Parts: sequence; structure tokens; C-alpha cells
Amino acid sequence: MSDKNRKLSELTEEEYQETLREISKRLGLKMLPEDHPIYKEPPTIILNPFSTNDSKEEVDDKQNSE
Repeated sequence: MSDKNRKLSELTEEEYQETLREISKRLGLKMLPEDHPIYKEPPTIILNPFSTNDSKEEVDDKQNSE
């Protein structure tokens, strides 16, 4: 980025892309090209990305019922 005080809307397309590359590199993000196959996939929502420990709940239920 040539001038740190300029607004993004005032940058040329090349300067804007370079700014995005710098920011993504700093944050450890990977930029994908616009023609990347992932953009052709429908939107996906992951409701529960973490698995739960069901076995512990079953043991607690058995102990409580006795």
C-alpha cells in the first residue's frame, strides 16, 4: 500500500488488490481467485461443528436413574 492514510475507495484496482493481499498475509488468510470452484457450490451452514461427548451423558443418565 503506497499511502497508509488513503481510503480504500480512493485506491486503484491494483492498489486495492495489493492491500487485500497484505492484509490477508498479515492475518494468515488465503485469498482465492474469483474463478475458484468453491464459488460454484451452494451456500452451506454448519450448525454444530463440534462433536459432543454422548458417552458421558449416557453414564450420567444411568447413574441418575438408579
